[in-house]
Amino acid sequence: MLKKRSKSFIRGVFLVLALSFLPIVAHGESLDTFDAVIHPSEQQIDKDQLYYDLQYQPNAAERLTVTLTNRTDQPLKLKASFNRAVTNSLGVVEYSGMNKDESNFGPNITDYVKLSDQEIELAGNQSKDIYLAVKMPEKEFEGILAGGLYLEQAASGKVDGNIRNVFSREIAVLLQNKTDEVKPVLKITKAKAVQANSRNAIDVTVDNEKAVYVKDATLEYQVEKDGKTIAKDKKEKLTLAPSSRMPYLIQMNNTEFSPGTYTVKMTIRAGDQKWTGHPTFTIDRKKAADYNANDVSIKKKTTNPWIWVGLAVILILLAIVIFMYNRNRNLKKKLDGK
Repeated sequence: MLKKRSKSFIRGVFLVLALSFLPIVAHGESLDTFDAVIHPSEQQIDKDQLYYDLQYQPNAAERLTVTLTNRTDQPLKLKASFNRAVTNSLGVVEYSGMNKDESNFGPNITDYVKLSDQEIELAGNQSKDIYLAVKMPEKEFEGILAGGLYLEQAASGKVDGNIRNVFSREIAVLLQNKTDEVKPVLKITKAKAVQANSRNAIDVTVDNEKAVYVKDATLEYQVEKDGKTIAKDKKEKLTLAPSSRMPYLIQMNNTEFSPGTYTVKMTIRAGDQKWTGHPTFTIDRKKAADYNANDVSIKKKTTNPWIWVGLAVILILLAIVIFMYNRNRNLKKKLDGK
């Protein structure tokens, strides 16, 4: 009986240890603390949409209203920002402002939409309006200016360990003068070696030069070094924001960089259109060594400890042989002397 209890106790300890290393997941339902609802404009193209898709004449102006509601009984603080739509390194459009896009392919929507409040305090179950002041460019433009209102619950109270539950919402804002179709133009312009999350990677720049979304795109790439393919993959259902630059990230997956010239052969397809590019880049010996040394996924080459054991044994045996040889020689000299 005692033995069974000991086994049960040991199993319990292992179970607790195992569970302590599992990731802690915060479910969305528990974080659903506030609502953000738009008031449709008369300029809304489709009034059933839950975001702003607006058509104006040049130089037109309007104030858009968004109602925020605290769904809890406790006071709530929100942070708000209005940001340009950008395409992140995974081929996903985002409006949070966390990633920057320095490209300049046309008007920037943040110059034409201004947010009334950046910090909002709501009492329990309270509702409050914030506003987006729209002032269209004086000159007519083709396509869509895209951005978004980003709302995030401000952290409050003590953070439990390294876990912080934060709830956020995004509301897209699209502005256009006319709804004529604009054909996208993509250019795969350059590539370079980088490190992402302490791992070797290749950053490929893809420019969407026209003010139009590129949706449901398929991207294929092949990385070659000295005529040999060292990486290839295919990604589907990518989306590029209008007039944006995508820094597409190719993970090298535990592969070391070696000095030399690399070529990235990339093809992007969307609908009946296709774009290709073959940017190259060079890595010198020092840079390759630095990247590989800092890549946490690459197993560092270490000397097998058994080699040292073997060398130690050989040295000991050699010392014994020398000792025995000298001892026998000395004994022989003594005997010969007699």
